[in-house]
Amino acid sequence: MGTGTAGGLVDRLEPYARGRPALGLALLGSGVTLGAVGLALLAWSETAAPGSASFWRLRKFAVVAAALGLPVALLGVLVVVTDQRRALLGVAGFGAAALDTVAFARAYPDRWNLLGAPDATLEVAAVYLAGVTLLLVAVWLGARAAAGAAPSYPVAPATPPEEQYGGFRFDGGDDE
Repeated sequence: MGTGTAGGLVDRLEPYARGRPALGLALLGSGVTLGAVGLALLAWSETAAPGSASFWRLRKFAVVAAALGLPVALLGVLVVVTDQRRALLGVAGFGAAALDTVAFARAYPDRWNLLGAPDATLEVAAVYLAGVTLLLVAVWLGARAAAGAAPSYPVAPATPPEEQYGGFRFDGGDDE
């Protein structure tokens, strides 16, 4: 263990940090898979009779799978690139998007994209957008922090070609 408090904490958390890339990759893969399943279900819904119960059921499952896929994939990226504070922001965004996906499943198709009063399209879409936006902000902040935490190496100043190649000039002129 490390000698100081911070060093000891880092040493205790290191086994958990080693598993983060695997968890992030698993979440990213799951999100992409959910998106692909949603696309496949949407394509399969085209084989059902338009307006039938199976048509709407397949479309509902397609949208739910795809709608969950994006936040799950973003959460996978977030797990790898960020710290706990930014992760909480992302988890809040994921929670909003996931709960809103449930709200979509309850509203679709009976209260979706209607001209009448029971339409829930705007509310559901707005909350989902807010959740995904929180996730994107958390990923962006985490990526910026990770890039800032990377070691920076000093870059030597550019040497003029005349000095670098013993007085030889590339523009066809002489040394003088």
